[in-house]
Amino acid sequence: VREGRSPSDGPTCPETKDASIAEVMLIVQ
Repeated sequence: VREGRSPSDGPTCPETKDASIAEVMLIVQ
């Protein structure tokens, strides 16, 4: 996950939230 992204950004930036989730899932795999 890139810096500057925090859970508080979720409600205001759902697209970036989804993107960060996708990045985490890729890293976990």
